[in-house]
Amino acid sequence: MSLSNAIRHNMIRLQILKILAPEYPNPIDFDILRRVLANWGHAMDHGQLGGYLAYLTEKGCVRVEEKKDFGFTLVAITSTGLDVLDGRKAECGIDV
Repeated sequence: MSLSNAIRHNMIRLQILKILAPEYPNPIDFDILRRVLANWGHAMDHGQLGGYLAYLTEKGCVRVEEKKDFGFTLVAITSTGLDVLDGRKAECGIDV
């Protein structure tokens, strides 16, 4: 991966955490998150955002709840994600 791609991925991960942080501990709808990211210049499809969320979930920074019976997905920042965002915890791949 090129340095420019690594920087872009890091920036998007941070944007996701920044969007979710004000709602803590409540989740927001996946599609709303995707629209906000698009408004901030990071348009992506469902699969691309899912990849970023999978990464952040593995790091313990977000939690994803699929409500398959209702046809939507909820996303929330965790306390670990807040600590990373606030610079209290270092996490490889998420540079504040």
